[in-house]
Amino acid sequence: MFCLAVPQPIAAKVFDYLYIDASEGNASGGHVAVRFGDAVFHYQHVDHGLIRLIKNDLADFEFLYRYRQNRSIYLSRIKVSEAAYTLLRDHMIAQTLLQDQQFSLLDKLQQDRALLRWLRDGNTKSAAAAPLRLAAAGLFYSQNAFTATLWNKTGVLPEAGSIVTMRQEIGRRYGRDFLQRRKDDMVRRIRQLTPSAWDAGRLSSPVDRKAPGGYAFAERYQDLLTAVLALQVLQDARPLRADAVIESSDAALGLNAEEIDRLRQLRQQLRKSLLQLVDSKRPDWGYGVLVDMARLIVVDKSIRSGRLLAVDIFADDSPAIGPETAEKYAAELQMQLADALRDLTREKTELQRRHAYGERDYSYLERAVNRYVELLRGLHAGRAMRLTGERLLPVRSIALPRLVTPALTDRQISMALRRVDGFEARYLQQLWQRYRYNLLTRNCVTELFRTIQNAFAEHRGAGALAETQPGEVVRREVRSNLGGYVDPLPLNFIPFLSYQAVQSQYHTAGSQKLPSYRLGRLEQLYARENAVWVALREGNTLSSTLYKYNAEDSFFVFFTDDTVLLRPFYGAVNTMAGVAESLFGLLALPFDAGKTLKSGVVGILMSLPELAFFNMRKGTYRYLPEQPLALVGQYGETDKNLFQAPDIKPSALPSRRAELLNSPQNPPR
Repeated sequence: MFCLAVPQPIAAKVFDYLYIDASEGNASGGHVAVRFGDAVFHYQHVDHGLIRLIKNDLADFEFLYRYRQNRSIYLSRIKVSEAAYTLLRDHMIAQTLLQDQQFSLLDKLQQDRALLRWLRDGNTKSAAAAPLRLAAAGLFYSQNAFTATLWNKTGVLPEAGSIVTMRQEIGRRYGRDFLQRRKDDMVRRIRQLTPSAWDAGRLSSPVDRKAPGGYAFAERYQDLLTAVLALQVLQDARPLRADAVIESSDAALGLNAEEIDRLRQLRQQLRKSLLQLVDSKRPDWGYGVLVDMARLIVVDKSIRSGRLLAVDIFADDSPAIGPETAEKYAAELQMQLADALRDLTREKTELQRRHAYGERDYSYLERAVNRYVELLRGLHAGRAMRLTGERLLPVRSIALPRLVTPALTDRQISMALRRVDGFEARYLQQLWQRYRYNLLTRNCVTELFRTIQNAFAEHRGAGALAETQPGEVVRREVRSNLGGYVDPLPLNFIPFLSYQAVQSQYHTAGSQKLPSYRLGRLEQLYARENAVWVALREGNTLSSTLYKYNAEDSFFVFFTDDTVLLRPFYGAVNTMAGVAESLFGLLALPFDAGKTLKSGVVGILMSLPELAFFNMRKGTYRYLPEQPLALVGQYGETDKNLFQAPDIKPSALPSRRAELLNSPQNPPR
């Protein structure tokens, strides 16, 4: 029988098994992942008590866990043949895509139910309570723009010249009454919409196969109504909302003649795209029209003004920080601003360099403008600033306006709701059978090993293992290709024990500790300053220059991630600090809804393991630049990204503070 690799194969490739240190919150047991090239795969606990496979870009994964969350990463490089590497990587990708499709079906069910209830309730609820939103409609319409019917304009708005020109081109191409005919057709389709069937009988196939989906009722309604609003914008030549435009007088946004010439080319592409979209057969063409019209307006204005403008691409729920927080983290935010300026400069260079400059390229320039101006406004004008939430396409939305609705009777709506509820209950049962999270038997470790085993099982025609233990044939296949077999039960379901098992069982080419952000910075300070002084100053949160307390962390006094000998003593102090904060939280309970009390209780829970020499809490860094290595660069040193190293050498960065305290390094356990 064909075997993917013979015993002790000649290793042509390596993939990494990653163990991420424990941390505060839901990461108290640590985390694991596998890396194939620039892709990292790991399981996460999600809604409905389920666990699913997630694929992240390597740079994003490292930035989140190693830098923002301040957690050291331990990697073990596993030697495999080219065939085994390809099999495992492709299986991980296929499982990610399959689960994306399976879990998106839950979203469709929830959206259909929400829309049906909204239709059933009629006008008893305000528009603000509408369950769904129309993406990009918020670029042109405010939520209160629909006090009357759509066809009666509310107020007098100046026409957008760019849209007037576009409207004329559409009239010449398709006829003067095209927009009205197209809109009437969309309204007719909305009136004729019927709810999705959601036949639970279609769920007889195993959940490991593609789930039934299709174009759901809520999706169809959203797309059609978005198209109606897009056509109305064209008919009215409605201008962009003022707050949907990102602009600044900063010199970095000035345009030279060559850049303006490239924008003229882009403007022609946008016009061509709009001419095609308004008569497109694709279901989401209305969203595309709104985005292209918004971009056409700002590109046209950029050309005329000689200054680069952009459409606001931040998501509706992007968190913002106020001036007080900005002042506290001024140094970090200034570094973010410097990063943003470098990104903007690079994208403007691309604008000049590329002769074929398209909308995809413009998306990156648009994002760079948004990020730079947002930081500039926050730091120099004292405004609230959004630090995360940028998208590659504008998404500003509005809640569903009650303009035109499907012609459904109350009985039809009630029957549709019962079908949705029945389908979802049965589908969730299937998902629970396969993906239901369990701390001991189905967590981020067990599912990762099960996915690896399934790759070899399916290759041998044994099918997915699901809950069953692999047979001896599959075990032999795993041993043949990986050098050994790791059973996640009874104890290897614990992340750091699984890491040790991988090192002892699989063919490995070495291991490495990638120190957390704080530990890496400490090494630099030890190399530059008096070691005793650094240990005393940086060992606590009160005098540390590397850490500033933020609301995501519970209050604590001493860091314990770089010392073992004094960890119980520091843990006792941290426990007392948590008790003190909890007592204060009781007094503040009527004023802060229990926020301080909760923080104190969490602080106690995170400190108690330190009494037994186990570290969880490390402190987090919310406002690091996207390129945290720039922070290292300011000391004139290089923090090598070891993920990119072709060869992994043994030994982790030594802890100078641990040496001073006569204590061994703290390995993953």
